[in-house]
Amino acid sequence: MKEKRVSPTRLELIGPGIGERLGGGLTAVVGAGVATLAARHLRGPLPSPFKVVPIIIGAAGAGVSALGAHSALSEHSVVVEAGRGVTFRWRPGPFAPHKLELKAAEVAAVEAIHGVERLSYGSEFDRTTSVDVYRVTLVARDGRAVMMEKFYSRTQADLRVKQVERLLAAKGPVGASRGKRRPNLRARPKSARKPGI
Repeated sequence: MKEKRVSPTRLELIGPGIGERLGGGLTAVVGAGVATLAARHLRGPLPSPFKVVPIIIGAAGAGVSALGAHSALSEHSVVVEAGRGVTFRWRPGPFAPHKLELKAAEVAAVEAIHGVERLSYGSEFDRTTSVDVYRVTLVARDGRAVMMEKFYSRTQADLRVKQVERLLAAKGPVGASRGKRRPNLRARPKSARKPGI
């Protein structure tokens, strides 16, 4: 995700990035091309049993195209406000937007969860590599775990965890009770004040 606004009291992340949108658009175009080629073969002089293959290929192409369009058109954002909490907003493609709010007191922990992703590369699909991934996740007191952001570097994930914890702890540590007023340490006790003041 991309940082839209960062200040001592607010962190706003938006996504997907330009690369993800372009990748989704390219996937949609390739899927549509495969579906179109399969539809052309359906009109050809094939015996009925052999028309099953273009139908399956066309359905797969249409599915890939839909997934690519969904990725290109979807939007999501995360806003962390000091001492207040976290707001997740997302709009899956052309559908209605959704919203989830977690107050700072509802957040039990902020964690960087380690995982492994397999990536294919090269001209052959059998060439794969494994990469470490770290998902910054908020764990609510009711047991829900909400992924906030993904990194391929442990240090980046740890920095984001500390940043979010600092914002949520603006009025106390993460998960601690809030609303208690701190004593005014500058005020002198009455016995120490000079007479007549």
